[in-house]
Amino acid sequence: MIRTAAAKVQKKSFVLGIDINDEKAQVSFMQTGAEQPDTLSVKAGAEEYDVPVILAREKDGDRWLYGREAVSALDDNRDVVPVKNLLSMAAQGGDRMVDGESYDNVSLLSLYLKRLLSLLSMEMDKAEISAVVFTTADRGRETAEALEQAAGSILPDCQRIVCQNHEESLYHYMLAQPPELMNRDVLAFDYDYGALELYDMRTNHRTKPVVVTVRRAVEKNLDIQKRSVQDNEERSQWLDEEFLRLCSKVCSGRIVSTVHLLGKAFTDGWMHRSLEFLCRTRRVFQGDNLFSKGACLSACALVDTSREEGFVLLDEEKLRANLGITVIRRGEKAYLPLLDAGANWYDAGREVDLIHEYGDTLDIHVLPLAGGVPTDATLTLPELPERPARCTRLRLRADMVAPDTVRIRVVDMGFGELFPATEAWSEEMVRV
Repeated sequence: MIRTAAAKVQKKSFVLGIDINDEKAQVSFMQTGAEQPDTLSVKAGAEEYDVPVILAREKDGDRWLYGREAVSALDDNRDVVPVKNLLSMAAQGGDRMVDGESYDNVSLLSLYLKRLLSLLSMEMDKAEISAVVFTTADRGRETAEALEQAAGSILPDCQRIVCQNHEESLYHYMLAQPPELMNRDVLAFDYDYGALELYDMRTNHRTKPVVVTVRRAVEKNLDIQKRSVQDNEERSQWLDEEFLRLCSKVCSGRIVSTVHLLGKAFTDGWMHRSLEFLCRTRRVFQGDNLFSKGACLSACALVDTSREEGFVLLDEEKLRANLGITVIRRGEKAYLPLLDAGANWYDAGREVDLIHEYGDTLDIHVLPLAGGVPTDATLTLPELPERPARCTRLRLRADMVAPDTVRIRVVDMGFGELFPATEAWSEEMVRV
């Protein structure tokens, strides 16, 4: 006997990584299950990834232009009103006037993102987008909230919309590369003739999980706007010497396996001695879409958490220690985790309920992940009324108020109708 069954159709799902600031945006995308993302090019057959972050409203109608179309309208002196600084203004909130009308700044950013994502219409339907990760050089809470709100209004079916900094995007990008490219330190230079941004990534393979740190530094001495040199040959020679000096300093006394040169400045042919130095015993890559690709790979990791098992990132925005307490479970002592190292400090938080047996203090175990001595922080419990043992429920809330400070609050929740809650509380700031 032959049995037939209708094949189950697997719903397609895509993830996006969007690198954005007030000047330009890039979009990388991939179908879940793929190995590497693609980056949207605004010109067929070319690697032109930048979409200007700008809107323009036509004065003689109600039509909005965006991106290169808006820039062209301004260059042609057409009768349009430009709307710039979309990201920073959305982060500030409030409204702005455009041609005599008031518009919400987050709504303007949402309009830009809607037009930006329309460029992907040949690749996917917006209902197929399961996760979006935005990445910015300086991720502030207001910026993240503005992006999440703006994108959420146009992607109601999207499961996850988050924002991360460039350090985290570099981390996720490197984890998806061949292992030999990150067996030693990794450097990424991002330069467009203004201040140069240096990303320094180090991996400690002696820890479990493997701890990765990424630090960002800004080098202002290569900002050519602050120099009066007009001759192109003299400028190129000066840039080459200054960049060589910086590279020599950064690479001194260590082994760097991989270097990424990001930004349009590195495509202009002025690197000679500096490039020769970097290519000695190192793999050097040039490109302009690492951060959007890294954000896309991060979005993929949100959907498939097994992709990056065994690694944890500890940058300046991450909790650098595990926090927990000792509890009695089934008659035996057990460790109850509260916060895990590697969580973004602004997202880290957990609430648990405990049954109090005896004592007026609680020890919070602080276990640094990247070296350091484990310590205990002692929290004095709130003043509790006389009750039998195991007849008091305490609600413990752990969250972070700064990258190095955890706030622990304990509240008396009573014990049902027998012992009403007093809601007395105590609080302790724990340095990590």
